[in-house]
Amino acid sequence: MKFRWQNYRGYVDTGWLELKPLTLLLGANNAGKTSLYSPLLLLKQTIESARPETALLSQGPLYEAGRFRDFVRDHDTTLPVTFELELEGERRTWLSDDSDPMTPGAVEFTFVAGDERGGSSALKRYQLRDQRGKRMFSWSRDGQTTNVSGPIVPSPGRAGRPLGPVSSMLRQIRDQSPEHFMISGSPGLSGIGSLRDVKQEHRERISAWVDAGLRFFQIQIDVNAGIERTLSSVSYLSPLRALPGRTYRVSAEPPSNVGTAGQFAPEMLFRDKQEGDGQLVEAVNDFLVSCGYGGLLFKPGPDYDSFELLVRKTRQGGADSNLVDSGMGLSQLLPLITQSLIATERNNLALIQQPEIHLNPALQVRLMDHFTRQAAEGKRVLIETHSEHLLLRLRRLIAEGVIDVSDVAVFFADKSGGVTRVRPIDVSSTGSIERQEWPEGFFAEQLHDSLVLAREQARIARREAL
Repeated sequence: MKFRWQNYRGYVDTGWLELKPLTLLLGANNAGKTSLYSPLLLLKQTIESARPETALLSQGPLYEAGRFRDFVRDHDTTLPVTFELELEGERRTWLSDDSDPMTPGAVEFTFVAGDERGGSSALKRYQLRDQRGKRMFSWSRDGQTTNVSGPIVPSPGRAGRPLGPVSSMLRQIRDQSPEHFMISGSPGLSGIGSLRDVKQEHRERISAWVDAGLRFFQIQIDVNAGIERTLSSVSYLSPLRALPGRTYRVSAEPPSNVGTAGQFAPEMLFRDKQEGDGQLVEAVNDFLVSCGYGGLLFKPGPDYDSFELLVRKTRQGGADSNLVDSGMGLSQLLPLITQSLIATERNNLALIQQPEIHLNPALQVRLMDHFTRQAAEGKRVLIETHSEHLLLRLRRLIAEGVIDVSDVAVFFADKSGGVTRVRPIDVSSTGSIERQEWPEGFFAEQLHDSLVLAREQARIARREAL
């Protein structure tokens, strides 16, 4: 997946960035790490919202970015905010009006303040470009004036006479209201219906124009479906995952994912055990056992409308215990593992924020082992982290050949003078990072403490030798 953001939060322009199967995002607190991927969540929650007239849902269930004035760079409501996404998967090649072969490659959504106070967002421009970066279609709105242009837009110059049906279609394409931030191609079909109102002797002259309208419809339908597929593949787990409960209620409808706080993970596992084939629970138990835990057990309540989540005793003994009594780490692991296992489709993208919270180093490295296996299966994981244990484990797995370095990206976000920048950190096939590549001051505390400790140990040894 490739994307580019402009004037969002502290970023002037991220430039085009590519997420690999396994991407690590590093940086100090308040450096802009979350801002690097949160536009994906804004676009996803917008497209899933019920009101198509909402251009950008910036205060939603996945991410809370505030109002336009809160997330535009420097809170300057005169600036536009631009999100660009590369279209994924194979795309059909089309011939433009001038017979230039064009394959859809990327889409751009530009938002501006929807009111004087910057309390809302409005779509300013939608642009579709081909894989060479050449514009295919552009829709823009300036006040009450809307403009459409591009080589895939039906051209009235090809129609000859009469112009009535041609003008009608162009007007509908120009005046259509976006659905969220996407432009429908349905006005391109209007020319087909208009044929019945055209005299037989004129139909041949406008047939090429009608074909162009149908082509415009097909391109936009295909592009919009691709955008929806990309955004629907995104899942998000926040760092503040739900506290364990002594009992859980079964909801009226099965949850489709674990939730942003992982609150639905216990129910998904319970339903898999009671109503499914049990494979999800088995896979989760395999991971837990590898980490030294016992497997999971479920104690249904009356009428199966509630349940307790129990943890089996381990080989070292002990009794089965409630999840609440099994330590915070296990409750934090469950959502991470469960969500990754239910993502069965290739190219799914899991955005995981600080998975290391409440986990000791041994569990952190087990988690990195798991995410590496997920990447090898074709799934994508972006991890925002402060953990040097995760990074070190990843470097070891690269050196051991468990994951190819071409499937890994490491980014470092940094802020200077109020401007956030992100840069890739090159990792070699042996897992090494050149000294000049290492961000100055990052993870420096451990090195500094190690040097001071070594110096003090040497001092003590010299004193005792006297």
